[in-house]
Amino acid sequence: MRISYDSKSDILYLKFGDSNHQTASQNLTDDVAIDVDEKGKIAGIELFPPLNTSILPPS
Repeated sequence: MRISYDSKSDILYLKFGDSNHQTASQNLTDDVAIDVDEKGKIAGIELFPPLNTSILPPS
């Protein structure tokens, strides 16, 4: 898994595996999207903005 952060857009991206296959994005919520490869496997997760996403517990 690779983790990257785009500070200009305030997006955290979690990439699973080393696949460079084409993916399709699916929004789960207003601030969480998943990228799914052609086999239907999750290739990545985008959190925007990562500190305010609904999947993280309140601090």
